[in-house]
Amino acid sequence: MKKLTFRFLLTAVQMIAVVAIASGARAQNAIDEQIDAYLTGLYAADQPGAAVIVVRDGDAIYRRGLGLASVELGVEIDPGMVFRIGSMTKQFTAVAVMMLVEDGLIELDHTIVDYLPDYPAIGRRISIRHLLAHTSGIPELLGIEEWSVHLRDTLTPDELLGYFKDKPLDFEPGEQWQYSNSGYLVLGRVIETAAGMNWAQFVTERIIEPLGLEHTGIDDDVTIVPGHVCGYQRVGGELVLPEMMSMSHPWAAGALYSNLDDLAAWDAALDTDRLLSRASLDQCFTPVALNDGTATSYGFGWFIEQFKGRRIIWHSGRINGYLAHALRLPDEGLYVAVLSNIEDDSATPVRIVAESVAAIALGEPFDEVVGIELSPEEEDAYLGTYRLGSGTEPGPELTVIREEGKLYIVLPNGLKDEIVPESRTRFAVPVRQSGIDFELDDEGHVLRLLVPGPGEDKIVFTKIG
Repeated sequence: MKKLTFRFLLTAVQMIAVVAIASGARAQNAIDEQIDAYLTGLYAADQPGAAVIVVRDGDAIYRRGLGLASVELGVEIDPGMVFRIGSMTKQFTAVAVMMLVEDGLIELDHTIVDYLPDYPAIGRRISIRHLLAHTSGIPELLGIEEWSVHLRDTLTPDELLGYFKDKPLDFEPGEQWQYSNSGYLVLGRVIETAAGMNWAQFVTERIIEPLGLEHTGIDDDVTIVPGHVCGYQRVGGELVLPEMMSMSHPWAAGALYSNLDDLAAWDAALDTDRLLSRASLDQCFTPVALNDGTATSYGFGWFIEQFKGRRIIWHSGRINGYLAHALRLPDEGLYVAVLSNIEDDSATPVRIVAESVAAIALGEPFDEVVGIELSPEEEDAYLGTYRLGSGTEPGPELTVIREEGKLYIVLPNGLKDEIVPESRTRFAVPVRQSGIDFELDDEGHVLRLLVPGPGEDKIVFTKIG
């Protein structure tokens, strides 16, 4: 009788396990269908598209290519194909710096001149920490006209630095946050001096090869890369080839190419000590503070924010003809990467694509926002700058702008989110599943902007211009 009872219990447990597996499979199928429905609505089969991966607890639960890798040849995107990842390169450069910190060859609080003695004296005020965190004040290379006319020319790193190193700083180091490709170009040269080898060699020998990233490397103007998709732009509704640019220009700030599987392997390595100690990685994933103690949303090579009440660590990339975005939700064991071969400012940004896919994977898809129509004259009332508090004292500022017929709020860290009017006083922020409020006077003039704060509190920004 005891044996019979035991067998009965064992059979019952097995049945429960089978039911649980079947239930999990149905849930996963439902998620796959939702993601498919969302992505196929964005990327047409006869146009450039994207490759998307979702990884949960180390397993790829979704992996698909959409659209064409070559419009000219009609070749479809395979999820294993290679894309340029632009500024996601900064993750690799930041980790390279931290590896040299652990090797005792770089000190975060040493200055540029400690490693590049020929750099102008202004470099004595800029630390390696400032460069990593985008708080250096170095002018942005992309905004320098003398540089832009040489876009197709092959330039050395020192020639690139020559376009901005003698210019006045935009602000004192540590006083503000300003995204800076220039700063990461300087870091590339610091790595070379400290390591005694060029940046590409260091990243290859210390990161790419040890992790077995067979489809990741430094793009250049001559090397044939198997599986490399073609990049495109859409300008005025017309599909065109992107403006030519020598890959010597993005260099340590944006010259890497990769594919979904390598990026997933790269992300998995960040949960181990294969590259860096936990303490060093924690520094990368901790927002830095400005000189006055104000927190930013950036660590070393990654943005760190909140997403649906969870900590999110992410970075985007944009380079002629290509867009990329990857995010990690460490507490959920979730990683999402989107690689696209079409730049189209009128389309859904890849950041929103990645976050929408992540929301579906979490079982918390974004609600569809139904906005109201505002005339251009009505929209004009919201445009301008808003300063924290009463607006009379210096402080963080938000800006409302209009681009391509859409309204956006620009955050103090330079990021921008689309805002959709639900009423004259309430605007949705779809990508964050939240909203902001405006206070208007009796004549319809906008006085203040209120954003969600801790708990039920609202943070007030007063319009100043």
